[in-house]
Amino acid sequence: MASQDPLLAGVLPTPCNSDIYLASDLGCSTHLEPEGLIIHGDLGCSTHLEPEGLIIHGDLGCSTHLEPEGLIILGDLGCSTHLEPEGLIIHGDLGCSTHLEPEGLIIHGDLGCSTHLEREGLIIHGDLGCSTHLEPEGLIIHGDLGCSTHLEPEGLIIHGDLGCSTHLEPEGLIIHGDLGCSTHLEPEGLIIHGDLGCSTHLEPEGLIIHGDLGCSTHLEREGLIIHGDLGCSTHLEREGLIIHGDLGCSTHLEPEGLIIHGDLGCSTHLEPEGLIIHGDLGCSTHHELEGLIIHGDLGCSTHLEPEGLIIHGDLECSTQLKPEGLIIHGNLECSTQLKPEGLIIHGDLGCSTHLKPEGLIIHRLWS
Repeated sequence: MASQDPLLAGVLPTPCNSDIYLASDLGCSTHLEPEGLIIHGDLGCSTHLEPEGLIIHGDLGCSTHLEPEGLIILGDLGCSTHLEPEGLIIHGDLGCSTHLEPEGLIIHGDLGCSTHLEREGLIIHGDLGCSTHLEPEGLIIHGDLGCSTHLEPEGLIIHGDLGCSTHLEPEGLIIHGDLGCSTHLEPEGLIIHGDLGCSTHLEPEGLIIHGDLGCSTHLEREGLIIHGDLGCSTHLEREGLIIHGDLGCSTHLEPEGLIIHGDLGCSTHLEPEGLIIHGDLGCSTHHELEGLIIHGDLGCSTHLEPEGLIIHGDLECSTQLKPEGLIIHGNLECSTQLKPEGLIIHGDLGCSTHLKPEGLIIHRLWS
């Protein structure tokens, strides 16, 4: 049969033999178990394939079962496709309810809804639809992840965007796209190069974010580095936090060793130890920590009660200072109240300034 004209192979029986060449389509309930099978047509529903070195140029219909080694599929996979080979390459799209369990899987197409992936060394160049479940090791995704995606592999790399309600729990996660709303991240060593949408929950260790954080973001990990901006209602509670962007309104900060290179918006609450701020503080800022260093200006209604406070900028109106060991290198505007011990001021004092410290040193005169 190996010498048979390949153009006639589609009308002849298909024996369990090597070097099989099929140029036509396979109907439903077809069972194939040869070695080195090449199929240029489409596979109908309920097709069972178990050869070695299978190449399929057509599409796979619904309820297809594939278990060979070295499978290459150039067409699309319909719904309810079951794949369990080693070294699988798929250039088409996967329909809904696709189950993939091979090793070394490469998918160049898109994954439909309800796709289940559980193998090692998975590479996906297409997009993942909604309700996708991924549990392999060494996963690389170049497309986007739809809504309700669950990821639990180790060493995950995602170059696309994550839709809403995405759950990520692997180790060593790298995301180059954006995260949609209601994203839950709990891996270790997370790197995000995109933006985080609203209601994002982050609990990994060693998190690095190069994008912006949307509103209602919750951060609770150690060694967090953020190069973007934080939107409104951001909650930060970890140790060793570094923020290079700006903090929006209603930001709550409670970590230890916090460094902020951007500005703080209105209604910011700061309670960490060893805080360093290189930007400006907006209105209604509340500070109650130890070892605070501020290189920017303080807006109106700023409340400072730490110990060992150093301010290199200017203080606007209605500023209240009650720390011990306060050093101010800038100017104080009107309605400033100072009650610390060991106060040193290198700038000017504006109108209605109230000073009651012990050991006060002023290097400029009142304006």
